[in-house]
Amino acid sequence: MEDGLPKSILSTWSPGDPHPRNADRRILAAIITYEVGPISPRSLEKWPLVGRRFNGRTVFSVADALKRARDQLGMFPPRKTG
Repeated sequence: MEDGLPKSILSTWSPGDPHPRNADRRILAAIITYEVGPISPRSLEKWPLVGRRFNGRTVFSVADALKRARDQLGMFPPRKTG
């Protein structure tokens, strides 16, 4: 495991690679985890993302999902913990 991402995801996309234009929830979660913060593919099921069926899988725009993730992170104020 590199950067906390499972090897099965890293075989398709790995940190430092350019982002694909579209990705399924599993790869999208890996990209968002690397770029913004931890998230699971199951959490993305609740996001209002517009997807397309391709080859039996639903794929989503990576740029739209990253924008939404950054917007969500920005909505919450920093908190002192500990």
